Amino acid sequence: MLVVEDQAVVRRYAAAALGAYGYQVIEAENADEALLLCERESERIDLILTDVVMPGLSGTELAAG
Repeated sequence: MLVVEDQAVVRRYAAAALGAYGYQVIEAENADEALLLCERESERIDLILTDVVMPGLSGTELAAG
């Protein structure tokens, strides 16, 4: 699972909460980082949880991309 969130506190909380339920979580600070991780870790990413409003590319644009 990939968690994409520009606010570090929110990203870490979401990753910790999901990890407590057994998910293996990869974190990205922004859409650009998420795209790189998707290319590099494509075998490990089954689901993306993303913020909708982020600087640069939005979560909606990331999901469509």
